[in-house]
Amino acid sequence: IYIGDGQHFNIYSRKDMQLVKKVGRKGEGPEDFRDLAVPVSYKDKLYVNDLRRMSIFTKDGTFVKTMRTNIVSTRVYPMGDKFVSQGASEFKGKNRVEVIAIHIFDSQFNSLKILGKSLDNYQESAGLRLVPRPFHYRVYDNKIFVGVKEDFIIDVFDQNGKLLYNIEHDYKRLDVTKEDEKGIHDWLKTDPLTRDRYHSFFKKQAYIPKKFPAYQSFFLDNNKLYVITWKKENGKTECLVFDLKGKFLKKIFLGIKYRTPSDANPWNVKNGKLYQLYEDPDEEEWMVL
Repeated sequence: IYIGDGQHFNIYSRKDMQLVKKVGRKGEGPEDFRDLAVPVSYKDKLYVNDLRRMSIFTKDGTFVKTMRTNIVSTRVYPMGDKFVSQGASEFKGKNRVEVIAIHIFDSQFNSLKILGKSLDNYQESAGLRLVPRPFHYRVYDNKIFVGVKEDFIIDVFDQNGKLLYNIEHDYKRLDVTKEDEKGIHDWLKTDPLTRDRYHSFFKKQAYIPKKFPAYQSFFLDNNKLYVITWKKENGKTECLVFDLKGKFLKKIFLGIKYRTPSDANPWNVKNGKLYQLYEDPDEEEWMVL
C-alpha cells in the first residue's frame, strides 16, 4: 500500500499493515518533494508528479529518475508510453473564466489530445463552488474512463483518445437540501483549516448549487465499474455497479467516511477491497480501514 503524506510517501505491507519504508522529504533534490507526494503504481514503477516534475521509483521505493512535465495534478495515470492527467488551466474571456481539462500526454509530457473539459470550482467572477463539479478520469483495461458532466455520463476512450462509447444511466440528480447546506457551513465554521476565513471569504465568496451532480466519483476493479453517488442511507453511501460496457448490475451501499460533507477521506479499491484513510481524533493518528 502506497500512501502520500505531505512531502514524502510511505510504503506499507498489505499483509500486516506495517510500515516498510518512508520515501522522500521536503526539498529541491532529485528524491525530494516540494508540494504533495502522491504515488501512482503502474506495472513495476511508482510515479509521483510534484509541481510539474515527475519522479519515478521502483515498487520498493528506489529512486530511478525525474522528468519535467506539463502536468499540474498529482493524479497521473501512466498508460503504455503515455500519461493521462490534468493539464494547465485556460482562462477565457474578459471575466477570465478558468477551464480545466483532462489530457493524454506523450512520453515527454506533451499534450496529444484533450478528452474532457470542465469549469474550475473557483471562478473570480462567481466565487468558490462548495459541491465540486465532476472531473474524474481513470485508466483500466487499456481504456480511459472520463466523467466531466453533471448528469450520469461517463465517456470511454481508447489509448489514442478515440471515443469508443458512452456509459449513461437514467438517474435523477438529488436536490441539495437545507440540511446539506447547514452541514457544509457548520463544517466551514469549525474546521481549523477554514474557520478563520469563514466570514471573510467562504460566507461572502462561496456558493452551493441547487443540485448535486449525478455522481461524486467512480473506480474500476475486477472488470467492473463502481460509481459512487451522493445518496446516503443509514450512514452509508450508494454505489452503482456496472460491467465495463455500462450494463447495470446491482446497487450496494459502502461505509465510506467523509473528511467534509462533500469530500471523502482518501480511498482506493484493490481486488474487491476498499481501503480508506481515517483520522482517529482520540489517538491523533491516521488509520487504514
